[in-house]
Amino acid sequence: MSSLSLSAQGLTAAPPPVASLGEIITAKFPLRFEAPYSTVLQALQAAGFDPKQARVLCDRSAFIRATHALAAGRLVRNVEETADRLRFQFTREWLDAQANRLAYDFEAVVTLDKSTGRISCPDAQLEALAMQEASRQVGVRRIADVRRLLARLIDANGDNFPFADGVRFVPVQYVGFLDRLEQLVRGLGGELQRVVVPAGSHITTTTIEKVIVDGVCEAIDNYEAAIREVNENYGKLTSRAIKTAYQRVQAAYDLIWRYKNTLGAHATILEDQVAYVAAELKRAEEREQKAAPGLALFVS
Repeated sequence: MSSLSLSAQGLTAAPPPVASLGEIITAKFPLRFEAPYSTVLQALQAAGFDPKQARVLCDRSAFIRATHALAAGRLVRNVEETADRLRFQFTREWLDAQANRLAYDFEAVVTLDKSTGRISCPDAQLEALAMQEASRQVGVRRIADVRRLLARLIDANGDNFPFADGVRFVPVQYVGFLDRLEQLVRGLGGELQRVVVPAGSHITTTTIEKVIVDGVCEAIDNYEAAIREVNENYGKLTSRAIKTAYQRVQAAYDLIWRYKNTLGAHATILEDQVAYVAAELKRAEEREQKAAPGLALFVS
């Protein structure tokens, strides 16, 4: 029995639901967006996601952001980075009205000890400012942080393909989690714009097929690079190295096989390549087994 809707002419049958190829999505946030880290954690939990998806900002990232935030009226330049420390030079920039030119005065070098997270500087005032700003940066997330978070969540919940800059196409079989994603974006003060792509139109079908083909090019490049590595080092690679190549080929194979009707011959070619790398993996494991009896095999 069809559902009914009320129109000016009375009760009429509601149109049947439109078959969908998927949804095109993009997240919009206010200009100069920042959100407290605690708010991000709460929004993730409220939307049913693991709060651990919001990664803690490391000391190095917080320090770099702090130095950039203190750059008003200054030049801030990275002068050294080693495994142990990171150093930025602060140089004051000012207008010498008498000489009618910009002038520059060295202020100090601010240093981050990577092992302890301690910030130090010969200029006590600048040191205090850097420490205060680094502490603030740890507690906030910017638009770039949130976009990376959303990308991880989208990738973890199924296939998706770039449609345009900042815009993704999510095939219909994976759109179920988008309601939760939309709730998360709203909880952060943004908007998840969603456009349903209807099936049945030659134009939309052709467009989405092209999006999928373009989107798997990276996977194809990855597997071809893995095959080249195996070929160029035939008989020399360890089973661990070949296992890595095998996993890359298998991932590409799984992705492309899911869209074999769109991608045509790529699916068949990959099936042969997976078998080839699997055989190479087995041979490498056998070599290592002979060289070190009792060695546990990886994956055959």
